[in-house]
Amino acid sequence: MKELFRLIPQVSSILEDEDFKKEYGHFDQRITSSLIREALDSVRDKIAGGEALDESQVKKLVETTLKKRLSPLTKRSLKRVINATGIVLHTNLGRAPMLPNLYLAPLLEGYCNLEYDLAEGKRGKRGVHVKSVIKMLLGAESTVVVNNNAAAILLLLRTHAEGKEVIVSRGELIELGGSFRLPEVMTASGAMLHEVGTTNRTHLKDYAGAINEKTGLILKVHPSNYAIRGFASSPTTAELSALAKEKNVPFVYDVGSGLLRKIDHPNFREEPDCLSALSDGADAILFSGDKILGGTQAGFIVGSEKIAGACGKIPLMRSLRLAKAHMCMLEEALRTWLLPDREVMKLNPVMRMISMMPEELEARANTLSGEINKANPAIGSFVKKVEGYMGGGSLPDINFDSYAVAIKPKETPQLLLQKLRNSETPIVARIEDDLVLFDMRTVLDGEGEKIARALAQ
Repeated sequence: MKELFRLIPQVSSILEDEDFKKEYGHFDQRITSSLIREALDSVRDKIAGGEALDESQVKKLVETTLKKRLSPLTKRSLKRVINATGIVLHTNLGRAPMLPNLYLAPLLEGYCNLEYDLAEGKRGKRGVHVKSVIKMLLGAESTVVVNNNAAAILLLLRTHAEGKEVIVSRGELIELGGSFRLPEVMTASGAMLHEVGTTNRTHLKDYAGAINEKTGLILKVHPSNYAIRGFASSPTTAELSALAKEKNVPFVYDVGSGLLRKIDHPNFREEPDCLSALSDGADAILFSGDKILGGTQAGFIVGSEKIAGACGKIPLMRSLRLAKAHMCMLEEALRTWLLPDREVMKLNPVMRMISMMPEELEARANTLSGEINKANPAIGSFVKKVEGYMGGGSLPDINFDSYAVAIKPKETPQLLLQKLRNSETPIVARIEDDLVLFDMRTVLDGEGEKIARALAQ
């Protein structure tokens, strides 16, 4: 064993190696030295643990361990990924893809008027950059934007319902991603839950009977990641709004997915939209920025100055506000919605994916399958009709008719997926009936060539 330990080089000898200097010599030596020590200690631990190693194996282990520990120096963790799963809003893959933002680089490379009023020459408010666009889109009096929709709920409840009761239907007590639940968010805000009705049916009289001197607000929550069908009912937005005004309590609607207005397309027929919610009398609405809206991660509080505007004036707001890069990306995504519906569905990547017709997807699948078989005839790919999904806690009751390129690998499907994830541009696909599927709904323009190239290797 002692002989094996002697094979482990000194940190100084590695630092002085010419090949090492060429690759890593420009990095801070304190950092490289620390990583080298970690790698060598790992090798020592394996030898000390009694792992059966000969001289050549120890040398190889030192080499591979060093390479692995030092790789974060030269390889960025965040990478562009091809989403071939058919899940449009894949939370693990960053949800909404966005249009190329020509304005982002200049803003990040230099300074910008994030919180500076150029007309007045004094400090301004960062929210104005999206507030004006939201005003045009929704006609809202006030807009507050924070880093996600859970933060929007937290901020709203802390502002208007701390120490008070919030009336929510039992069928709307949702669990958010990461096992966060609405009642828990409510507790964190200092508000008290007053649930009404049953899982499947809640009536207007249930809300009316729950209103008392402790009521802070009525909260309606769109269950955007599940659907209740069958013997089910709940009051409309207009009915709840009328009740709230009669009883002089605020009414807030968490619309969820961020569909800004009604879109004439079958995939959106049952999805609530922001404009209708405000038109039906909600004092404020909440919604996400990185779902159907097609922007970066953000949460919106939109509505009256009394309800929405007040949320931006409490100290918690500073902890939840958006950074300049996100503000820029969000403004550009919102501006897409200033165009007619047909242009929104063409330019906004999320809307385009949702609205693509099956025949277009079939044609794209045939093209990609041909490219794959040309690059590697042994693969034998073929086109298969499949179902895609919205994902991201949106449109839970809708599966999209889609087309995929299917491959039955000679090895296991899991091994092929692993190979694809290690491609120059990582590719994430899905397995179905022992087939590896590349769903064309989420494969963006130009990405098919990269898939064919990865499969040819």
